[in-house]
This record gives sequence, structure tokens and C-alpha cells, in this order.
Amino acid sequence: MWIGKEEKEEYLDCSVRGLRLKFFAGLTEAERNACKSFADWLRRKYFFPIRVYVCLVPQKAFYHPDDGHIYYGVFYSGEAGKRKIYPRICIAARAQTPKAQEDVLLAMAHELTHYFQWYFLEDEARTDRSLEVEAGKWARYLVAEYLSEKGTKLYRE
Repeated sequence: MWIGKEEKEEYLDCSVRGLRLKFFAGLTEAERNACKSFADWLRRKYFFPIRVYVCLVPQKAFYHPDDGHIYYGVFYSGEAGKRKIYPRICIAARAQTPKAQEDVLLAMAHELTHYFQWYFLEDEARTDRSLEVEAGKWARYLVAEYLSEKGTKLYRE
């Protein structure tokens, strides 16, 4: 599902590429650094064929205004109107414990998997449930690989 760096030559159709982070005021230096480190690791391993912005917000969670359910990240495809808007992801990035920081990384990887599902038009061909299951699996795999390379174990094992 994710595009490895070794495959990038097949996906150079957009001139504006990459993974960009945008930090909202209020995040600590430790919260920022943890997200930067994970994003740097992702950039070294994977190719992002259309620029995607990950906005990191100093909240523990988001609350849906209609039904009040809690969520930690959301993917916006950016296909609104006639003006080209690049995909965006918003992540609730307030993390004051190592486990909470792991949750932030899982949310980032989960939503970035939705970005790749969108890119490959999987979101048009599959059920929401199957997309969510796949995003969850990829998130756990990626964060486990990242933490393993850093010499840290997952809190969920």
C-alpha cells in the first residue's frame, strides 16, 4: 500500500510531493521532536507522490460536533471546488507520556495510510470498515518498525 523509496520512479506524475508537518502553537518541544523524528523516518523509507500536510494540534483528542464521538486524527483529501488543495491530515498531538506519544504516532501512520488509500483510489472501491482495518494494521506495523529501529518496544505488546 505505501510506496517504498525504491518504487518512486513509477509515481513522479505530480511536481509537488512529500510529507510536510505543521505544528500549531502550544505543543511542547518533546511533542514536536517525537513527531519530527517519526516523519523523518517515514520520509527515508517511503515516497509521498502528492504533497500531504500533517497538522499537529495541541489537543488530546477531537470531538465530532454532531454526535460527540472522540477521534485522534482525520484525513482530508483536499478535493474541494475548483482550486487545488493538497491533502491534509489533522492529528491531536498532545502527548505527555510515552504511551500517549505512541498513540500520536499510531494516529499519524493510520491517517497517512488513508492518504495512500486515497491516492490509489481504494477509498472508492472498498468499504469504510475494510479501509479502517487496513489503516490500523499498517499503523501498528509502521510504529513497531520505527520503535524497533530506535530500540524501544511497543506499549501494546
